[in-house]
Amino acid sequence: MDRLKHIGSRIKLYRKHQNLTLEELAYMIHKSTSTLWKYESGSVSIDILTLSDIAVALGVEISQLTDFRTDIASTASENNANFFMRHKRLYVYNLFSPWKDPLHGVMEITGNSNEAGTRHAVMCVDNRKESDLSDPLFIYTGTISSDNTFAFMEMQNASGMKDKLYILAKSPYWMRNMTRGMILSISQTYGCPSAGSMIFSTEKLELNDDLLEELSITDDQTMELLLRTNLLLTL
Repeated sequence: MDRLKHIGSRIKLYRKHQNLTLEELAYMIHKSTSTLWKYESGSVSIDILTLSDIAVALGVEISQLTDFRTDIASTASENNANFFMRHKRLYVYNLFSPWKDPLHGVMEITGNSNEAGTRHAVMCVDNRKESDLSDPLFIYTGTISSDNTFAFMEMQNASGMKDKLYILAKSPYWMRNMTRGMILSISQTYGCPSAGSMIFSTEKLELNDDLLEELSITDDQTMELLLRTNLLLTL
């Protein structure tokens, strides 16, 4: 995906999340519906003033629309990079039991690492089995920093609610297709406060009983560790 298409997809994502139609957003930024459609499809460029108007109308920062990731292969090859440095798109899964079905979504990691090894991340999550995540229930934006041991993510609800997520996951270089972590939420949407298990996968997983068991923290091994340490530990 090139830069224009990426920006267009971000505009569409946040527009739908705000329950705005093309016509409504076009009216708010004083553009025609056909022009806004071209912006969202990535077929025409957007000047900085218009991009600023769109960000204001959607209640987001411009950086949330322009978080395009360039290729990081030159700084980290697949053979020596840790799990989160190798992948720019991951499927994420978390279980909040009152909702019965797992929260599932996609995390996009964008931009090259800065001097502190930090990059931008966007996570779209839903609990509806039929959701294609083009219009997710929740969108979180934030940062991710990782080394060859762990990755730490700090994320906040993109809609401005006081929802924050803190995620710590294993990130050694030898993990190829899946890794695990713990999620701590101080959140109106996940439950406030709460902690649970999280799975990151390079491939989409089936939303079935096997996944529910994988995400459960009520198995004998976890319960034994919880009783012995009084802590939730990432296995």
